[in-house]
Amino acid sequence: DPIFEIPRIGVKKFNLLLDRGLTEIGSLPNDFALSGQQRRVVDSVQVGEMWVSERLREAVNELEWPLFYLDFETVSTCIPLYDGLAPYTQIPTQYSLHACREATGSLEHREYLADGTADCRREFAELLLSDLETQGNILVYSSFEQSVLTRLQDWFDDIADPLERIKERLVDLQAIIKKYVWHPQFRGSTSIKRTLPVL
Repeated sequence: DPIFEIPRIGVKKFNLLLDRGLTEIGSLPNDFALSGQQRRVVDSVQVGEMWVSERLREAVNELEWPLFYLDFETVSTCIPLYDGLAPYTQIPTQYSLHACREATGSLEHREYLADGTADCRREFAELLLSDLETQGNILVYSSFEQSVLTRLQDWFDDIADPLERIKERLVDLQAIIKKYVWHPQFRGSTSIKRTLPVL
């Protein structure tokens, strides 16, 4: 468990630890100055157990039903596919959406996949607005979906307001994990590729 797996350790603290010959999380003394999150990570790794905040339940209970679970996929090319786009612009081409009406309810699946023969951005946005309805939180993992929605707003002024209302309903599960859960096997990362297999 190397010290560089401590989140946001920074060069100054990192070098201070190296100067003291401390290279593993297990060897950090209790009096070494760390942020609250860093201390939770160090303590979790040192005892070898997952830490879960008592406030996790409160955060989950604040979610508004129905819940929507949303994931976007994009494509970017060095040569723009459509007029008016810069190189490497991320174009949303797919979404996967699951809706759940109540805690014990079943999931309804909705999806969109561009056919690749024409600019799909407008169709993507309009179908997304319809599929997400107008009530309930939309669960995402990271800020990626929010950034894609912002780009859609830039491209389509006439639907910018409904897209903004979608953004207001987003809940980032990665932020919840960072704040309320830590497992030693996260190995310094809250990427979904790291946390999902562990949890």
